[in-house]
Parts: sequence; structure tokens; C-alpha cells
Amino acid sequence: MRDFDNHILINPIGCFLSFLDFAHETDPVSRQNKCLDWIKTQTLYQKTAQYSKILSDLGNGQNVHPSYSGCIQAFKAMGWSESPVFLPMRKAVRDLYSAHMIVPVKSAENEDETEIQFSGCGAELFEQGKCVEYLSSLSAIADYWRSSCFKIFQKDKNGIGSGFVVGNRHIATCRHVVSGASIASLVVEDENGGQFKVVDVRMHPESACDLALVEVEVPLGKRVLEIGQSPTLIDPVVIFGFPPVPHTTESILLCNRGEVSAVTSKLHRHVEGERGRLDHLYPEADNSFRPSVLILSSLLRPGNSGGPVLNRFGLAVGIVSKNLQEQLPQLGESGEGDLASVDLNKGLGYAAAISAEHLFPLLSYIEKSK
Repeated sequence: MRDFDNHILINPIGCFLSFLDFAHETDPVSRQNKCLDWIKTQTLYQKTAQYSKILSDLGNGQNVHPSYSGCIQAFKAMGWSESPVFLPMRKAVRDLYSAHMIVPVKSAENEDETEIQFSGCGAELFEQGKCVEYLSSLSAIADYWRSSCFKIFQKDKNGIGSGFVVGNRHIATCRHVVSGASIASLVVEDENGGQFKVVDVRMHPESACDLALVEVEVPLGKRVLEIGQSPTLIDPVVIFGFPPVPHTTESILLCNRGEVSAVTSKLHRHVEGERGRLDHLYPEADNSFRPSVLILSSLLRPGNSGGPVLNRFGLAVGIVSKNLQEQLPQLGESGEGDLASVDLNKGLGYAAAISAEHLFPLLSYIEKSK
């Protein structure tokens, strides 16, 4: 048994991304050198002759396929048994997919084969050496995405809201943040005070959905947040927004940690032909549409509306809505043992957000306008 047969794969995320890096290298010499470095990292107790033998078995790095199975085959060429590699590597790849740091694509050489490539986010984080930190720390996620959050307000008015980048020139926010305002009166401002001229505002096609899309005149030059699936209970989240802050005349970007306390994904439910109690959230809506709502364990204030709720993979899963939050105490007003006596806006530190999946009708508009 070789020395390294008993080793545990210490950094499967970095290992797999380094494998992709050399597997996609187009220059033969660089690919060989990167492959050799990768082999040495995984087999610390080999001798030079053994390194050369493994490198030769891998065709000097030319015979590896940039995929999960290709990585496993490379480990087998180094003499690893599958057991210490398979489980940690599979979890690493799953997490990388979940964070949209890698993407599957059809092979250019063989359309029947699928290979894995870096996404823009994945390539940037890999170059910075921050992939592992990003996947293990909400603080790293907050730091990476903070520049994609914007302040939205009307000139000569006190109201303020938040938004986040969903396209080259597009920002998602809440309907009530921009409703009733002329385009000329709206101001979009980044964390550093840079302002962008608004040229269009598009409301969500469903009037019951408190979402809108703001288009600015020039490219924002910021990272575009991607939409994730609705979270599950107790999932950790980070929430961005520009609420007023005591002892300052300016609203500044604040980040809050929280957890998902409830996911009301079936607001359209009815009981014996009557509207369900959660329909109090949308009294003006007909029975055909009820947005999914996230209840979050985080105390938020006016100004947070329109701000993104990000999951532990850095994907937007919700949009904070103060309008929706203010209606939460109405739940269970019949007094039948639910939330009748609980004001979710005070003391307990709960907030409400609309599921980010409801942004897709607005995002389809961006695709059509390209």
C-alpha cells in the first residue's frame, strides 16, 4: 500500500477547481506543467520518477477530460482508491454547482459529451484564491456581492429603497419603491455615491407582486446576481439594504444575517371555497396568483425594501418587502390559535421577503431586449 492510499482529500473544492484549470489549458507546455503541479499536490510522498510515470499515464495532461469522472480517473492513475476521493469530491462538485461557480457545457470536440467549465464568478474567485472561503462564510459572500446593491430614491423626497443588479443595465427592486414616481425623479446610487440615470421602469405583470425592474442609461459595471431556488427552513441568509441609520444623515449599505423561519409557497390555498387566511397578504389580488413569501429571522427597517436575500451559495432567493412585512400581523386575525396576537414587526425580529423566483417574468424582458 502506498503512503498516500491512507490520505484523506483535505481540500476537495480547491483540488477539483485546480484540475479544471489545467484540463482547460490550451497551451500544451502550460497544461503539462499545471498537470504536474496538480499531481504533486495530491501525492506528496511520490518520487520524481513516479511523478513522471503518472504524468505519462495522463498523456502529459492531454488525456484528461474536464469533468467529474475525468477527475476521478486522474486520481485512479495516481493510485488512489475511489473511496477516499468519491464522497468528498462529489459533495465539492455539488456545492460548486449550487453556487453557480461551475457550469456544464457540451464538449466542442464531441457533442455527446458534457464537460465542466468555470462560470464568470467561479473563474474570478479561483483567480483570487477565495473559492473555499466563499463557500464557507456568509461574510465572504456579503463582501463579494455588496457592490451589486444599490440605493433607489426620489429627488426631493425622504423615501428610500434598495435594489440589486440583475442585468447589465437593470436593477430589481420592489414595486412600491418606484410606484407613483416619474422616471425623471428617480435616482439610482451605488454604495460609493455614484449615480445612474433611470430611463425606464417596468412593473411585475401581476399587480399582487411587489416587484419592479429599473433600467439605467449606461452599463452598471457590477456583478450580476443570479436567482436561486426557494430556500428551506433554517437556511442561513444574508440580507442587504439601505435603511436610515441613527447619527447620520445618509443611509448606508447594511448587511444582516438571518435564517429562513417559514416559506409560504402555497398562498393560493382555499378552505371550502373561501379564501385561505394567508390571502390577507394580497387582499386586492384575484384567486389566480399568490406570490411565495419568505419569513426571515432578521429585524429590518424601511429602506431595506427591494434589497436582496442571498443564500449560503451567494444566490438571490428573496427580495425584502416592507409593504408585505407590514401586513404580516393581519395573519390569523380570526384569533384561531395562530398569529393573531403576534406583531411580527416588533420585538421578535421577523421580516418578510418575496421569493426571487417571481423575478423571472421581469428577467425574460431583459433577454428579449438584448
